[in-house]
Amino acid sequence: MDLLVEKQLSSVQDWERNFKALKARGKESERLPSLEKVDCITVNCEPVKAVIDDLIQRLFDTLLMSLRKSIQGHTLDIDSFVTGAMETLSSRPESIDEIGEANARHSQIQARKPDILLQFQAAQEKNRLLRAVAGGGLDSLSSLRAKWDKLEMMMESHQLMIKEQVEVMRSNAESRVQAYRLELDRFRARWDQLKPRDEVIETGDQAALLASVQTIRDKRQEFQELEVTRTRLL
Repeated sequence: MDLLVEKQLSSVQDWERNFKALKARGKESERLPSLEKVDCITVNCEPVKAVIDDLIQRLFDTLLMSLRKSIQGHTLDIDSFVTGAMETLSSRPESIDEIGEANARHSQIQARKPDILLQFQAAQEKNRLLRAVAGGGLDSLSSLRAKWDKLEMMMESHQLMIKEQVEVMRSNAESRVQAYRLELDRFRARWDQLKPRDEVIETGDQAALLASVQTIRDKRQEFQELEVTRTRLL
């Protein structure tokens, strides 16, 4: 019976329809006579009524259990989505690539929200029905609603944080470019000061020539390091 109910019931209207049908069958059972006289024979109908009432109660309990299980399924899906989304939005991107990834994940979360909201609506409707027929519902929906509201605020603040990070990175990039240009100017000034003169070659001084070669090697290394910095800035 449990599998049949789980397979056939999905929307809140399915449970409402079955609860109403059970209530109607219960009233019909109440109207059954305890004794039925057939000619000169009196038939005791109480055992039959007891079996009918037991079947109705068992089906009622099954409907309640399946309704509660359906609500729990919704809440688990919603909580899983909200928890994962909050973890994703909590990370602060530190590079342009990470900002692109963060924007993509934000868009994915935004795209899934309508489906999750439908689950929220279904869970709330089913929980109201559960309270009506059982006298109490699942309290977890209240805390889940608060968690959802927090996610909404995080999504708004996430976009502001991304904009702030972009501005910070732009400012940092400008500072690094300025530092690179300053270092390049210093390199040029040092090179103009230390680069070998034509007179060194003309004199043929071996020690001076070796010193000039070493200077060129050192400056080439410095220039290559500057090129690495320039490549990173591009």
